[in-house]
Amino acid sequence: MTTEDTNADLSVKLETLARELRELDARNLELEQLAAQRGVKLSCANIALSRAKIAFEQAAHRREEMVQDVAHDLRTPLTSIKGASQNLLDDMAGPLNDSAREYIEIVGDQAERLIGIVNWLVDAIRVSLDPV
Repeated sequence: MTTEDTNADLSVKLETLARELRELDARNLELEQLAAQRGVKLSCANIALSRAKIAFEQAAHRREEMVQDVAHDLRTPLTSIKGASQNLLDDMAGPLNDSAREYIEIVGDQAERLIGIVNWLVDAIRVSLDPV
């Protein structure tokens, strides 16, 4: 093999290496652009996730406030009924006959029972709505 052949062979190999290097550079640029695009998409997804989390937390707070309001609205009249029936049983409105006393005791007991049911329902709602 002559020097000219060797030089020609080296020249071809050098051109091949240069072309492959350009192809690698182009592919590297494509991959960098793809990574940047995916980074933007990931950032957008994270922003959307953060917004959804905030909305969920706000809804959970509103739900808890609603449960508190409903529980209060149910307990308040029941507590008044329980207190009034106890006042009657304590003869604060005058003496009761046995029949009236029996009915007032039933009213007080049932008011207490309903307060227990309301408390149980509020607890059940909270447990069922809490994220695991």
